[in-house]
Amino acid sequence: KLINMKHILIIAIITLAICITKADLTDRVGGKVNHIVTFKFASNITQEQKDHVLVRFLRLKYLCTDPNTGSPYILSLTGGSANSPEGVDQNMEQGFIVTFPSAAARNYYVGKPFFKDFDPHHDAFKAFVGPYLAKENGVFVFDYTEL
Repeated sequence: KLINMKHILIIAIITLAICITKADLTDRVGGKVNHIVTFKFASNITQEQKDHVLVRFLRLKYLCTDPNTGSPYILSLTGGSANSPEGVDQNMEQGFIVTFPSAAARNYYVGKPFFKDFDPHHDAFKAFVGPYLAKENGVFVFDYTEL
């Protein structure tokens, strides 16, 4: 007796849904992803507040952990204050490069509102830093997969 094609399609969809519900953050398909972030602060933000943002962002390397293993999933995180003599920094004051083992790990880190699953530490950081940033173009993000 032949199995109805509808049943095969339903089974395939359910199997796919189960496979993508919990992303494997260590899946290296596609290569490492670099996530570049720069901040421009509101004019009333003090140097002490900017320093606090810098330290708190850098701590994410140790706080952000894989929900499946409990291990940190950020491969590297560097950052600092702008100091280029070129004068083309678009008034950005701090910059960071976060390297992930995969797009799945980056997606988990980015989280809301783009992805259902999210890292609670990065989510809390976004809520914390928002009021410190300039209302217009206060953050710039650029991601790329390493070749």
